[in-house]
Amino acid sequence: MKYSDGVFDKYKTRLVLLGHPGNVQPGQHWEGSKHAGTPSIDIARIFVALCVYFGWIPDYFDAKTAFLNGRCKGIERVGIRMPPELRQYDRLTGEEIYAILEASLYGHPIAALRWSEERDTFTLWKFNRDGWTAICMVDREPCLFFLTSPRPTGNRLIMVTHTDDFRVAGDNQDDVAFVVSEFDKKFGITTVTTGVMLGVKVDSGVDENGVRWTELTQTDYIKDLYSMASEYMPPNYKVSSPYPTDSEYKLSLRNKDGTCNKPPADEVARTHAKQFRTFVGMLLWICRNTKIALCTGLSFLTRVMSCPGDKAFYCLLHMIQYVYQERDTGLMFRSDRSVTPVSWYDASDDRDPADSVTVGGGLISMCGAAVNYNCGKLLHVGNAGSSHAEYMELERTIRSVIWLRELMRAAQIFRLCTGTTINNNFGKISRLHNGTPVYADVTTGCFLKWLMWHDGTDYDGRWAVVTELGTADVIVLAKDACPHGGDGPTADTIWTTLDTDGKWCINDSISVVDNLCIASIVVDPIVVIGDNINALKWASVDAITPGNKHVRTAYHWVKEHVRDGHICIRDAPSVMNLSDFLTKNMAGPHARQLIDAASGYSEQPPIPDKLKFII
Repeated sequence: MKYSDGVFDKYKTRLVLLGHPGNVQPGQHWEGSKHAGTPSIDIARIFVALCVYFGWIPDYFDAKTAFLNGRCKGIERVGIRMPPELRQYDRLTGEEIYAILEASLYGHPIAALRWSEERDTFTLWKFNRDGWTAICMVDREPCLFFLTSPRPTGNRLIMVTHTDDFRVAGDNQDDVAFVVSEFDKKFGITTVTTGVMLGVKVDSGVDENGVRWTELTQTDYIKDLYSMASEYMPPNYKVSSPYPTDSEYKLSLRNKDGTCNKPPADEVARTHAKQFRTFVGMLLWICRNTKIALCTGLSFLTRVMSCPGDKAFYCLLHMIQYVYQERDTGLMFRSDRSVTPVSWYDASDDRDPADSVTVGGGLISMCGAAVNYNCGKLLHVGNAGSSHAEYMELERTIRSVIWLRELMRAAQIFRLCTGTTINNNFGKISRLHNGTPVYADVTTGCFLKWLMWHDGTDYDGRWAVVTELGTADVIVLAKDACPHGGDGPTADTIWTTLDTDGKWCINDSISVVDNLCIASIVVDPIVVIGDNINALKWASVDAITPGNKHVRTAYHWVKEHVRDGHICIRDAPSVMNLSDFLTKNMAGPHARQLIDAASGYSEQPPIPDKLKFII
């Protein structure tokens, strides 16, 4: 039975392939990986930020009986026995007739992969013809697609898929409607009109000043959580912080003197019986989607998941009460805030007595709210105090920063125009070993390629349009060499074509422009802000010194990104560090100010002009 807003909606039935690991085995009933990509939670927030920035209105829909669209291959076509009421028997022998599985039925381990392949194949086939262009961010986010329409202006679209759930938005609602209708023709869809995707409510609007906004909340989910926990709540219970601020509630399985701090077995059993793990799991889901304020408290609670006691359960109830009091807020993205990513990070020097590892946290903000955030124990013990811990968290945060930067840089579809005629749309398809991208027009088979040496000619690193890779004709060539081929040709590139005498001459009618204009958001280095000057020095000086020689070599890759201009590190006072609440249990006006700023409900601290320590 399916309910909508707590009211019965309809009955649903679904055929499911029943079995167990003993009778559906790898190598016998399927071969290779059965992994099907799913989008990160971050990409859902990035999708919202881009929609707010560009003024796009998303459409949401589900594919009907999605898995049944995938087709089984080879040994995946297993024999199946029908339910009793559907069984058939041979007329002569009376033997039961078994069926052969053709579609990737729900329950088959390979079903999700086969549906994903069918979905992605259709997307890249249908929208790379008739003037459309589509690319998949397969190297960074395999469930994210960018498209351009065949209109003269080449309207942009973005689409995110989560198995059978789709969200699509773009410059022109007619184009969006066309994409939705094509999926409906192919698979059959159900339009989502509730504004809820995967349990997250999406509300959008425009305020009295013309500022576009989108808010992500989980009010109903939080109400369900509170209802489940209400029997354990003290009467008239109110809290003023996300987590108890007393130091005794920094949970650990060991005391500071090294003695065991595990609760008695009966206390642990009693806590588990109160659904401790279920409640923590529900809080984690809320935290990962909309409530960044819960990060630090959950890093303490998860320390004692195996042996929670009364103290841990008290902290749990505190967090549930807090999130219930804040149930109507989540993350707020606004068009009057900068879409350019900015990152903050911080680390604590307060170690867990159980393993001497400390907590670090970081976030990346776009359009005024966090699109990515992390909080948890660092990978190693910082044996040089807070600077070492800060440097390890800097490295962890920069992993996400570089992922986001590379993702947005890869979002490129170049449009070649000759006067008023659109000749080609080049979408990125891969990267060569030297990091240079290859852009292809699937319709014509032409490529936009950075040429060094081609067909016996030295082109000295110039962009060109060729008819195919390998020995092929160069039909358009950039006048000047480009020292960095990785980001595609610039908008001011001068292009040449061959004249009747076989000479390359300037052709002012030709232009090659990135139609998506998303890579330009990260054309400048992404600013990363911390409050420990020593850690920032270690990242900014490409040298091993007595001060940092103890740091594991693997952490020093951050120096390369600082050196190459991918990130720009800045320092700020601790009180101005937006990520400060991700490393300690805070309360009071300052904690509220930081949490609201990270969540998009107030202004964020100003970005420092430069690093205090000048190289």
